Amino acid sequence: MKILNEVIDKKRNSGKITMIPECLDDIYELTKIILVNDRLKSYTHRKLSLDGRNQQKIGLYLMIRLESYTVDLENGVLYAKGKVCEENEHVKMGLYHTLEIEIDKKFTLQKDSWTKSDLSLLKELSKGSQNILFFVFYEKDCVICLVGKNRIKIINKLEVKNKKFNNLLNILILYLTKVEFVIICSVMNIVNDFKKFIESNSEFVKKIGKINFNEKIFNIKLPGDMKNDTIKQIVNFILTDKDLSRRFNNLKYVLDLKEISKYFLEFDKGNYDLLVGKAEIRESLEYGALCKIFFTDEIFRPHCIDKRRKIDEFCKNLECNRVSIFVIPVNHYLGERLKEIGGVCGILKFVYK
Repeated sequence: MKILNEVIDKKRNSGKITMIPECLDDIYELTKIILVNDRLKSYTHRKLSLDGRNQQKIGLYLMIRLESYTVDLENGVLYAKGKVCEENEHVKMGLYHTLEIEIDKKFTLQKDSWTKSDLSLLKELSKGSQNILFFVFYEKDCVICLVGKNRIKIINKLEVKNKKFNNLLNILILYLTKVEFVIICSVMNIVNDFKKFIESNSEFVKKIGKINFNEKIFNIKLPGDMKNDTIKQIVNFILTDKDLSRRFNNLKYVLDLKEISKYFLEFDKGNYDLLVGKAEIRESLEYGALCKIFFTDEIFRPHCIDKRRKIDEFCKNLECNRVSIFVIPVNHYLGERLKEIGGVCGILKFVYK
């Protein structure tokens, strides 16, 4: 979550915060904060009759007093319905309107009383998500993807001709301040050409300023036999390779993959004594024997809001019992394997039966 502006009366705890949701999790977490009678303001579209006859859709800012909302977690949209509560030259106060609160779209939330938990949650969300931006160069094109929050998200696929990198640079400028690292990789030497282009580009320096390239942007030359590998295979290779992954050891995504690798290593050896499947998770938790639990991201972040809340409650119980939680993306080969055995598994502290 990106916080743009905060105006809170510390005595009354009333005020407004302007923010931009940056991922699906931000949209979900907003459901814990937004309440009926809160006021929300955002850019929106509405059909209006400007000449008294024909209707046309125009864009404008509206503020509503919330009466109800629904959430589409699959697409990352919160639909907020209420009555317009701020004067507007085109829309009368008291008329109903639905605002769409969505990823990468600014909105303002105004409350008569902000709670400490509301503000703490927003502060936590604003810390960032430890994403890694990948530029993967193939023979004729470049695939750009965002890796983090236990997901691999394809942002774009662009054709690269005659080493013209302007479109790639625009994407880099857009995401650079939102990610922890940038990885430029290929089996070809084009990775060095792109990095040199970045370093020498005046527009990039002007918009971003000076950054430490050695700490933020990494060039990785892939083995020649990986020239036709998928994005999933390349990301897995870089983030789990013993030498390459050292620089990313503090990222939760990498830590989670390493932990599930240990699970399957013991599983493949036939050392089942301290390994439990989905069916034994709750029983082992009741005995206080559960040490680590692994979820696929599909199970950990369901699109159904009620199921998501149940998972949240279960995870609070896990944390109270000091169980470490790891989330594995299903579009990673280890996530595929976890899905095949039910999507949930665990490691015990001790054998309880």
